[in-house]
Amino acid sequence: MAVPQRPFFPQPAPRGRSGGSVLAVGRRVLVSCPSGATGRATLTDPKGASLATLPHGAEVEILGWQPRGAGGTRYWIRSSEWDVEGWVAGDSLRAPTPPPPPETVARGASPAAASPTPGRSAATVAPRRSGERASAKRTRTPR
Repeated sequence: MAVPQRPFFPQPAPRGRSGGSVLAVGRRVLVSCPSGATGRATLTDPKGASLATLPHGAEVEILGWQPRGAGGTRYWIRSSEWDVEGWVAGDSLRAPTPPPPPETVARGASPAAASPTPGRSAATVAPRRSGERASAKRTRTPR
C-alpha cells in the first residue's frame, strides 16, 4: 500500500530580523547599537530581566547563542572590560571589520633589488630547486 505524500512547496530561506551574518561561539565581536554611537545595548538574564548596558563599540566575546524565531537570535556574551555577562539581541552585535591586506612590494622598484649580488645581474642568478646541489665552481658571465 502506498503512503500518500504531501505536495512539495518550496519554502523561502529563513532570515533573521536583521538579515545579518551568523556569529560563532568564541568569536570576539563589537556591540553595535541600532541608535548609533550614542546608544547602549541591554544585557539580560535568561528570564529577560535587565542586568546592565554596554556602550556602542564595546568588545565582547560570544559564549553561546539561542535562536528565538521571530524574536531574533540572542547571544550569551562576556565583556572582560566591563566585567559582565548576559544575553543580548543579535541585532546589537557586529563582526569587526577585517584589517586591510598588506601592501605588496612592486617588482623592480629599486636597482638594489634587481641585482641580488654585486657584480652579477639578476638574469644569471637562478634559484635552486629542491634536491639540487649548488655548483662547485662559479659560472662565468659573458662580457
